[in-house]
Amino acid sequence: MQEIERTQWLPYSVDLIYAVLTDVEKFTAIVKRVDSLTVLERDDIRGKVKAVVDLPGGKIFHTEGVVSGNYNQNLSFQTQEPFPLEIHWVLQAETRNRTMGTLVNYTIRLDLSPIIAFVPDIVLNGYLSAEMDGDLKRLEALMQA
Repeated sequence: MQEIERTQWLPYSVDLIYAVLTDVEKFTAIVKRVDSLTVLERDDIRGKVKAVVDLPGGKIFHTEGVVSGNYNQNLSFQTQEPFPLEIHWVLQAETRNRTMGTLVNYTIRLDLSPIIAFVPDIVLNGYLSAEMDGDLKRLEALMQA
């Protein structure tokens, strides 16, 4: 399983960023490859969702997975079909230059070998790193709006 991690500090509170990440419409605006997200079940810290994900080359896949989180600390999504995928957001309050903000740690773990075994890890890592940087920029832009 490959792991890619990106980190960015944003000048917004942890609770504000957590609220944006847990809003289904806003989440799909942030994460480029998630076309839609439907909540199937929900309780305080866990839920089940159906996602439609658009992979490069026009490959669309439907999956169901588990979302879990600790309020204002972290949020995770995990699925096994059609390939193992984990998305984690960890939020930590941090002050920089006398400004309170949040250090956002964004990690993706995945194994695409069940659907595209021929892509070298270095190519996938570079591509996903760029995609994740874009996701973090969209999160920041949404926070500014």
